[in-house]
Amino acid sequence: SYHFVLYTKPHCMACKMTHNVLQSLHANVVENYHGNPKETNLIDIDSNNAHKAAWSKHKINSLIKKTGLHQMPIVKVYNDQTQQLVDTWGGFQPDKIKKWAKMD
Repeated sequence: SYHFVLYTKPHCMACKMTHNVLQSLHANVVENYHGNPKETNLIDIDSNNAHKAAWSKHKINSLIKKTGLHQMPIVKVYNDQTQQLVDTWGGFQPDKIKKWAKMD
């Protein structure tokens, strides 16, 4: 089986649409940082919370460096058995979501 790791930003229609498709397919989605419920994967560089803003700046730079992607949301798909990253993309891509959700 597979799970999706979803990185979003505030007021992002593509992020909301991606989230909605994942939910409608009952996909296994991780939306918090390494399973920590207090740290969401919401990237908010303008956050009033200094810690969140600093984490967001670091995370977006890290994601761009690792993936080359600039479009949100950033979606990663992991194989649950091997814990290996099997796909990554940016933006709303319902066909890719459906492809991986069906394989689950």
